[in-house]
Amino acid sequence: MFSHHVASSVLPASISMRSGESYEAGRGGKQGEEPFYFIAGRDEKTDEIILKIVNANDYTVNASIEIKGETIAPHGTKLSLQADMVVENSFAMPAAVLPKEQAVDGLSNKFKLELGQQSITIFRLKNLP
Repeated sequence: MFSHHVASSVLPASISMRSGESYEAGRGGKQGEEPFYFIAGRDEKTDEIILKIVNANDYTVNASIEIKGETIAPHGTKLSLQADMVVENSFAMPAAVLPKEQAVDGLSNKFKLELGQQSITIFRLKNLP
């Protein structure tokens, strides 16, 4: 999933957790109370902003993302992959775990989001001129 959404440059961004702690993009690992990873970048070919976020915890995380120095369009695309850690695709059940794509609204330079437990989430956002 990550290899199909590649940014050619990194953008400054931060995430604020429900604990009140804030972290800069690109600093993964156990950060505060949440094990998560995230990065913000630009796809120079499409001029889209790409956010990649991993919540490796076994509970949902509510957070706020801020992308600095950009003007984000209110509509974008969210691609997410979430499943119980014991579930996997097999020949008997080839579609047990599939990414889900959906349109999202209410976006701006700073927006709130919910990260499902044990999930990978990718946002593709348009930049306004």
